[in-house]
Amino acid sequence: MGHVEICHVLTRSVDENDNCSLNDDSDDSSCDEMEDEDVVFILTTQRVAVKVNYGRRMDRYRGNHAEDPLKEVSAMQLIGNDNPHVMGIKESLVVGVDLNVVMPYAASGDMFELLQVAQERGRGFPEGESRYWFRQLMDGIRYLHQKGICHRDLSPENVMMDLDNSLIIDMGMAIRIPYTDPNNKNISIVTDILHGTEKRLIKSQGICGKLPYMSPEIYENRSAFDGGAVDIWTAGTILFCMVTGNRSYSRPHNSDAQFYWMHKGLSRLLADWDIDLSRECVDLLKNMLQVDPRLRYSLEEVLNHPWFAHEDTTPTTVA
Repeated sequence: MGHVEICHVLTRSVDENDNCSLNDDSDDSSCDEMEDEDVVFILTTQRVAVKVNYGRRMDRYRGNHAEDPLKEVSAMQLIGNDNPHVMGIKESLVVGVDLNVVMPYAASGDMFELLQVAQERGRGFPEGESRYWFRQLMDGIRYLHQKGICHRDLSPENVMMDLDNSLIIDMGMAIRIPYTDPNNKNISIVTDILHGTEKRLIKSQGICGKLPYMSPEIYENRSAFDGGAVDIWTAGTILFCMVTGNRSYSRPHNSDAQFYWMHKGLSRLLADWDIDLSRECVDLLKNMLQVDPRLRYSLEEVLNHPWFAHEDTTPTTVA
């Protein structure tokens, strides 16, 4: 619904002889006049990413599109900036009718670009390097789920790289995970993670996200889904791409041959591709890519898997 610009941060220049500084609480009217006429800003080297959402386009698509910039801003404000692997928000500004969202700038592109390089080489990341990135991804997902948020649109394009750090971005399709309200006996009444007890399923919301990483239950769009489980599936497809250097399926349906072999015959698929992965890595992938979300690994099972007990390798794929 808009575009992203990379911008430099301006800082206000304060003359040492100027009695009207940013921290001055003076009521002198001369200060007000100077702020309107004589303020000078200095261009800094600090950069930020500004997502410009077109106001008229937002109005046109509101209620008819899976993404809602206003909900995205709300989600980012709820998330905050407390986790190094989830991109929060610095500021939101309304300019005319457009909504400008100011975010940290990640200088090294996105995970999709790294995967393209791996595919051109014909091989995936080494397992130690994959584990390095995947540990960060799972830490970010854990943080979102602890906040009671399901991302719903995880993909390599939505993982930005900043040297040796990665950040989950794009909360446009994020949704709150409902919890049972302990203070209300009406079973239809739910609350959020802060006040709730038992996690609830989410009523079908329509197909959303990118097909090559979308979970089969979101694609089928027939029944209520577990918000945590859909993010675990998507994380599994990203790990698959990292360790194999191959693309994911075209759509999560058994008519897609690669989807079928990824969840039904992963070991044979890897053998046909002459890819040798550790036993622990294959086991983790198989259990994350369970079509039945009830059999799929939970977040805790992923994080406690033996594959994570091995040593990480500092990445060499990011300049």
